[in-house]
Amino acid sequence: MAINDFLRRCKDALRTNGLRYYDAGRPVERIAVLGGAGGSALSGAWRSGCDTFVTADVKYSVFLQARELGMNLIDGDHFCTENPVMGVLRQQLSEAFPDTEFLLSEKHDQTVSFF
Repeated sequence: MAINDFLRRCKDALRTNGLRYYDAGRPVERIAVLGGAGGSALSGAWRSGCDTFVTADVKYSVFLQARELGMNLIDGDHFCTENPVMGVLRQQLSEAFPDTEFLLSEKHDQTVSFF
């Protein structure tokens, strides 16, 4: 898939108001994903054969590393890359602890905005 098409799909799936990214000029074929601040795992994703890495809280030096490796890198926001698993986690916890009620916050959302 072309990076621009993947960026659109990624933005919609994560429900983020913006993405930071490095386009390595290659198609998206094999993706690594790490919710939250996962920039330190870029090298591991590369060694695993991934051409694209989706995570959050990426430092400038990690974007430079992605450029050196020729790897697509997408920063989808900390909250937005972690939030998709909350429903699954809630369900698993509810099953493991049936006498306890687990609620998802209705107030917590993406903190950072892009202009």
